[in-house]
Amino acid sequence: MLYRRFGRTQQLMSAFSLGSMRLVNVPPEQAQATVAAALEAGINHLETAQAYGHAEVLLGEILQKLAVPRQRLILTTKLTPGERLRERLEGSLRRLQVEYLDQFAFMASTCPNTWSGYCGKGCRCSGRRSRRGWCATSAFPPMDP
Repeated sequence: MLYRRFGRTQQLMSAFSLGSMRLVNVPPEQAQATVAAALEAGINHLETAQAYGHAEVLLGEILQKLAVPRQRLILTTKLTPGERLRERLEGSLRRLQVEYLDQFAFMASTCPNTWSGYCGKGCRCSGRRSRRGWCATSAFPPMDP
């Protein structure tokens, strides 16, 4: 597997990631086999989101069953911008059965003020508790020059 440094971080991320959105549409055994095959192939970045139905719960259960060492993974979850960010971030941690996230992203932000408003606040509140590594947005509109 090819690994690349993620942005300015020291994280080495696999060139391919496994998103969990469709894992909820297959039998649990198939979802587990998919995650196991991805890990065996060297994929270390797993992505999920609260908006993916029960994907966080399913991924957390699968990772527990596979007994994957946490330090081997780069876990990302996505939230929609809005209120109660800390509470929603803590919910993701519980559902994934982990103590921290390596990254969290704000899903499909279309408001230019999102980063300085909700996103900046979310990163600050989660960072104080050392519960995340990096904060990003999964999509953003073009900015005026």
